[in-house]
Amino acid sequence: MIPMMMKQKQKQKQKQKTRRKKLPRRIRRQRATLVFFLQALVGRRVVVELRNETELRGRLDEVDERMNARMSTVSVKLVQREAVRVERLYVAGKEIRFVRIPDDVDVAKTLAGFEQRLDRAGSMYRRTKLRM
Repeated sequence: MIPMMMKQKQKQKQKQKTRRKKLPRRIRRQRATLVFFLQALVGRRVVVELRNETELRGRLDEVDERMNARMSTVSVKLVQREAVRVERLYVAGKEIRFVRIPDDVDVAKTLAGFEQRLDRAGSMYRRTKLRM
């Protein structure tokens, strides 16, 4: 009877260890998307082309899970018109055709750095057991 209880406790401890290391499926899926990469580009100057062929050049301030973006200091270039300066701009994700990534961006380093920032931010809010 006692050896069975010890085996169960060992299995529980082993499950807890694997749970700590493994991220939930939803988060793992989110980290494997292009939206995740765009979120890693926040703070950089990018070029966004919309479905109506309008070109936006500016600083990417925020990107949510639906690829809706907020940009600042934007130069809006409409088809066959002069560019117009806009201080702040909201772009609906469904209107984005593609985003041009700056040449100086190393994709692997950018993603790794962003993932580390997310992990650090998440660890601040995790509950920890108090030791007495």
